[in-house]
Amino acid sequence: MLLIGMLWIGASAMQDPATMARRAVEVPSTFWILDALKLISAAATIALVIAIRNLTHHAVWIRWPGFLAAACLVGNAALSIALISGLASPSLMPAIGLLALGSALLGALWLILVNGTALLARPWPPVISILGIGAGLLGLFPPLGMVAFALGLIWTCAMIWGFLRKA
Repeated sequence: MLLIGMLWIGASAMQDPATMARRAVEVPSTFWILDALKLISAAATIALVIAIRNLTHHAVWIRWPGFLAAACLVGNAALSIALISGLASPSLMPAIGLLALGSALLGALWLILVNGTALLARPWPPVISILGIGAGLLGLFPPLGMVAFALGLIWTCAMIWGFLRKA
């Protein structure tokens, strides 16, 4: 999503709420695609949190950052859709940005907690846990979002592969 935003919307527009709001009205198709990806990502996050519930059954609190990250992403997409549909004011752009930041930071925290727990419990190979911890740590620093996203994507693919292999 970040890559699409940078390429289609532009890095400068992503830093300026007024420009971003104007682009949302001028070129809504890009924002519809991004919002669809946000909703898919939120669903995938919830699925992953639920899929690894056995790992965190003794520490239910570890799941909450993942669920909250997904909720922030859904809120972000909902406000964005309201904006591009003309149902909301561009004054919501700061809230949309805060929800995106909240989702990124909570998702990073979840990755660190889950993979730290997995590193101790060893339900999957340690290299996957280390990759997840690395993605989470980088995700705590928004300027490194693209690197964190790439590592997180590799981690997700490794997790899916592991789940499919066990099935």
